[in-house]
Amino acid sequence: MRSLSPACFLLSGLMLLPGIACAEEGLLGHPPRSVVASWPVDALMNTAEEQRILAALGQPMEFIFVNEPLDQVVRELRQQHPTCRLMIDVRALEDMGLSTDQRVTYTDRASATLGQALLLVLEDLDLTLSLRNGWLRITTNEAAEEKLPTRVYDVTAWFSANEAPFNLRETIVLSIDPDTWEELGGPSSMKLQRIGRSRLLVISAPTLVQWKVDALLNCLANAARLPATSASPRSSDPPPESSIKVYRKSASVLPRFEGSASAR
Repeated sequence: MRSLSPACFLLSGLMLLPGIACAEEGLLGHPPRSVVASWPVDALMNTAEEQRILAALGQPMEFIFVNEPLDQVVRELRQQHPTCRLMIDVRALEDMGLSTDQRVTYTDRASATLGQALLLVLEDLDLTLSLRNGWLRITTNEAAEEKLPTRVYDVTAWFSANEAPFNLRETIVLSIDPDTWEELGGPSSMKLQRIGRSRLLVISAPTLVQWKVDALLNCLANAARLPATSASPRSSDPPPESSIKVYRKSASVLPRFEGSASAR
């Protein structure tokens, strides 16, 4: 089965990614090929489990809800899409003085997928999605920024084809929700690591930010005709510690790229 990138799910509806465009022809019906390999760093969710959740988000949204409680909507969606693993982060909502009986209205069936419909509904409620530990949580923006999922992206092709690899990281920070990155006071971090011949970008950020980064990387890779990278981490022996480096941009542009994350 073909690996489903978060970019393919998101790029099937450009309205979910304001400011990101891709020149791939027929984008709305046929998302660009996923050429940038990435995988979650999650002790309770492997890549196959993540793939099942993403596949469910790409399925057609077949329900109409009119002034129904959020918890009832989630129960119906879980019955229709059990592999989506959808749940409400009740504690996070309660911490913000919110309840699960907030009313939900969704009546637009204009070729929307489950993922698109969820994001549109949650935006009206000032809520968001967080994919971690094998569950897709409906939660608050504050909670999503406190427990950041980590993801590894194989960006080796950029270093093979580009003499200025720092441009990639700068593009991400300046293009994808700039306020979320630690350089501008946000919670999200990014580290560029060299392991053998591979160049891996390790990002800890909210789920929606991760999906946008994935979409941007795949758009750029398709536009530049970069070769596809491996769909899974390399199995070669790890290099000695001295060969692992963190690349930093000059402080005059981006002061620092720090933060820690570990790949399995």
